[in-house]
Amino acid sequence: MRLDRIAIGIDFSESSLDAARWATRHFAPGAEVVLIHCLEIVPTPSFLGDILPRGDEMEKSAREGAEHRLREVARSLGTERNWIEVRSGRPPDQIAAVAMERGVDIIVVGEHGHHRGFWGVLGSTAEQLVRTSPVPVLVARYLPAGPPRTILLPTGESELMSEAHRWGRFLAERFGARAIALYAASPALVGRMRAVSSTTKEHELEERSSGREGSGSRGSSRRRASSPARSARRS
Repeated sequence: MRLDRIAIGIDFSESSLDAARWATRHFAPGAEVVLIHCLEIVPTPSFLGDILPRGDEMEKSAREGAEHRLREVARSLGTERNWIEVRSGRPPDQIAAVAMERGVDIIVVGEHGHHRGFWGVLGSTAEQLVRTSPVPVLVARYLPAGPPRTILLPTGESELMSEAHRWGRFLAERFGARAIALYAASPALVGRMRAVSSTTKEHELEERSSGREGSGSRGSSRRRASSPARSARRS
């Protein structure tokens, strides 16, 4: 695992610019950086063709403006090695495609949107990237003043959990951070375990859960009766 080349999605919102600044200064300083902006051009209705510019003209103008702004962002970051990419299409698809073409190690995106709910806050681009990206995705939200000091490793039955824990341990070692493994058991499951388990068995279960902690420079484990998302946010 490495952080030699990172891709950053830029929509020119303050959150995306904050994510770019934090990633290049604290998360992966010295890495090669690919800045990506996506254009979603709405076709001009035929009945407005004599009033509005044609779609290709609008895209050309938008592309030139985006390239100029991306170059300004690149200069402001002060990175020595960077590329800019302006693509047309759905942001999740295009960001993932650029990541594959450029061989990046991780994608960084900022939060977007102000709707209620977990994914509503992060935005549909972040949600779809997390679900479909061929490389790891870091959603930058509530950014610390420096590099990460605590890495939370949710534990469950997902087939991707092992890879997620490998990344968590890698980042904990890289930043000298504390790694916390968290397993969120549903209240119903906890009640069932208590109903069928003796004191000895419950003690064995506690030991088994504790054995699944991350192995960063510092590690610990926690077990909570709650929904996984709520437990992760509380931790």
